[in-house]
Amino acid sequence: MNGYRYAIYKDRFDYLLFDLKCYFNGAATPMQKAYENGTTRIWLDQFNHDFPKFIDQMQLNSFVNENYEVIDLADGSTKVIHNLATALEIQKTINVYLANLLDLTFLTSLKLTKKGSNAFFKYFIRNAKQ
Repeated sequence: MNGYRYAIYKDRFDYLLFDLKCYFNGAATPMQKAYENGTTRIWLDQFNHDFPKFIDQMQLNSFVNENYEVIDLADGSTKVIHNLATALEIQKTINVYLANLLDLTFLTSLKLTKKGSNAFFKYFIRNAKQ
């Protein structure tokens, strides 16, 4: 599944989540073949095609809004994905996506650690100098 995911979405996790949401809603998707293969199918079946259940159980809430719409990480934290992207669209946005993903990962880690305020302070000071 990992190789297939990279071939289609260049590891754009937001588009993979949107693809999975579409699949759970009964739509045909580029990743459908991987979802229906062997152990992946067994694993996904435990969520009963329930995208919010998947998000909650996998603790991926940072990647969706309160309505479980997938956040477009290349556009920041307010826009959501409405359609699957073409390979060209993904290629054009990959650098911004990676930068935003790193920021989101950092901010999420602040919530998960008691050292978060110290890490945030170091992050803020480092970026303020740039």
